[in-house]
Amino acid sequence: MTHVLRARRLLTEEGWLDDHQLRIADGVIAAIEPIPAGVTERDAELLCPALHRHPCTRWLRALM
Repeated sequence: MTHVLRARRLLTEEGWLDDHQLRIADGVIAAIEPIPAGVTERDAELLCPALHRHPCTRWLRALM
C-alpha cells in the first residue's frame, strides 16, 4: 500500500524542505518529492517524521 503525506515544511537529515511530500510504501519512506504544482492540500504545516537509519542499508524508515 502506498500513500502520500504533504507538508508546508518537512524536516530531513539535511534540514527543512518547503512544500515537499513523503511517498510511503509499506511503512517505508520510498521518496521525498516536491509537491506537484497546483496541489493545494497539505496534511500538516510541519512534518517531522521519526527517522531510523539502518546501519547496513542506510535506508530511512518511518517509525510507526
